[in-house]
Amino acid sequence: FLIVSCVVKLGGAGPAYYDDNFFEVFGFDFIIDSKGHPWLLEINFTPALTISNPVQKASKVAMLRDTLSLVWKGRGRKTY
Repeated sequence: FLIVSCVVKLGGAGPAYYDDNFFEVFGFDFIIDSKGHPWLLEINFTPALTISNPVQKASKVAMLRDTLSLVWKGRGRKTY
């Protein structure tokens, strides 16, 4: 719910020249406390996509694949 609310509120926050040919990737940073509750630390408008270890590679490649798949489907195209 929190992420959806933030994206809806920030939906028109991009530069005026954006049109239907652009999309943005936001980075949401969370911390989990000792009781297992997530706490939002920050929202990044330009999340780092550099890779310095195998865990980052796996998570960022999956994130980019999923993002591009959503964009592709949003255009009414079939995914393979």
